[in-house]
Amino acid sequence: MNYFDIKAKKKLSEKIRKWKKTHGKTGYQTGSGCNNRIIKITATHIYILTKRGKKPFAIRIKAILKAMAFILFRRTTTRKELEHFTAYNSAMMGLLRLIYIEVARFSRTVKGMLRLSLKGIRHYFGGVEASPGDMERICQQEGKYVLLNYYHLRRYSSNKWFENLIKYDLFCLIDSGAYTLHEKKRKNYPEDSQQTIFSLINSHECEDSDNEITVEEYASFINHYKKSGRVLGFFSLDVINNKELSRKNYEALVQLTGIQPIAVWHPASGFEELDRMLLEEHEIVALGGMVTSDSPWRLIKEQRKLFNKLFSQYGHVNWHWLGGGNELLLEYPFFSSDSTKYLYPRKCGEDIMFSLNGFRKIPSDWSVSDALDFGINQYVQLEEFYDLKEKAQLDFSWFSPEFLRKQVRTEQLCFF
Repeated sequence: MNYFDIKAKKKLSEKIRKWKKTHGKTGYQTGSGCNNRIIKITATHIYILTKRGKKPFAIRIKAILKAMAFILFRRTTTRKELEHFTAYNSAMMGLLRLIYIEVARFSRTVKGMLRLSLKGIRHYFGGVEASPGDMERICQQEGKYVLLNYYHLRRYSSNKWFENLIKYDLFCLIDSGAYTLHEKKRKNYPEDSQQTIFSLINSHECEDSDNEITVEEYASFINHYKKSGRVLGFFSLDVINNKELSRKNYEALVQLTGIQPIAVWHPASGFEELDRMLLEEHEIVALGGMVTSDSPWRLIKEQRKLFNKLFSQYGHVNWHWLGGGNELLLEYPFFSSDSTKYLYPRKCGEDIMFSLNGFRKIPSDWSVSDALDFGINQYVQLEEFYDLKEKAQLDFSWFSPEFLRKQVRTEQLCFF
């Protein structure tokens, strides 16, 4: 059994023990809002009776376990997807909500499709494309998710990065490289920062054609890895400050790959573009253009203004914050995020590390390795903290005996 199977089996065993004590009185609502009741549990099946039904129907416990492992893996699902596990997909969705009642969140898309998602923020660690050592470190701190940048991956002659995913039991999202190219463009061609060096254009039209990423090559990469089991998704090839070209690239990728890449919305594109995008029923929508060097949303006070609007008017969306790694993760219910901020102790020297409330001085008796472990672990914990207030009380019991012997003062570590 894999990691998700083990967690599902443990959780369902706990729930079954609790349900058996109610002697057939455990009720719940299905995905469509109907009232069901669990009336009998055997070693292989759970028997369910609807409010209007006279005869119970059974769902195999193996099917429930598979559906549980699936939602733990993906953290979101629809009734349609649950058809892979049982014909009683509405009853299954209700069961999943009952099982994960503390963390389950129902929402409806613009077109009315019901979606079940799990609270908590899944964080993807960036900057590890050529660093198996950092992959190993993430694994040792019980992290399981990384962000890999196609801009770098395409330059490698081997797929060693993919072998490392398997070796350290990690899963990844693939970034198209849009941010990397945008920043490179600004550095090399500051007088013409609006012109893109990646698009549907022919390579001879670009002075820096060696760095260009075409839709065709990115689509070929997606087709090669889309069924690998280790890649959870691919971000669309967005073009910063050009929503029309971003749209063309997205549509071309859909046509060339047969899958829906993760759509990327930039605040500069406007809310009308977001409204149009949401009609496509995306599982996740990425929030991009927030951390580029020319972005007005780089400042936390501007980010907070934007997030207040996003989560009040578009709270049903599963938002992934591209490059998001600051303290606002403690304030807003993002679905997922990624960053390289955990690497700051190495980048900035031994005196500085990054915590979820910004830069801070590394305790004098910590090594850079200690600070890296601390940064990784606090991001990992975000997936298990479902209440935003609880996130301010992140658990520090993960410290090793070596850390405890150092008697690090807790006030050095608190976030607020």
